[in-house]
Amino acid sequence: MAAWPGSLPQAPLLDEFEYVPFDPCVVTEMDTGPPQRRRRFSTAFGRYSIVFVLTGRQVAAFVTFYFTTLAGAPGTITGFPDPRDGATATFQFAPGSVPSRAPITSGATAAERAWHVSMQWDRVA
Repeated sequence: MAAWPGSLPQAPLLDEFEYVPFDPCVVTEMDTGPPQRRRRFSTAFGRYSIVFVLTGRQVAAFVTFYFTTLAGAPGTITGFPDPRDGATATFQFAPGSVPSRAPITSGATAAERAWHVSMQWDRVA
């Protein structure tokens, strides 16, 4: 588990934030009769589309966090407030989701630019 760096924003851009809950049911086909349904988990988990606007220095800190601290995403992120209710939650990068970044302002150096950084997380606790 790795704590979300304090040098990075503690909330995503709300106008680009999206939450999609996971289907809480598992369906099992039976030999006879209707399929059986049961709850998969007791807590509401879901996928979060997270977007930040970062400075060049923050992008460098994020890249270090992602590739070094999390070893390219398999790690767990703690200490980040859930954008839906503000409660501290635990997240992981969604499988197959690699953060993307694009400059949104020009600057002489990468450190002087503002960056649009987007990613998908799964809430795991």
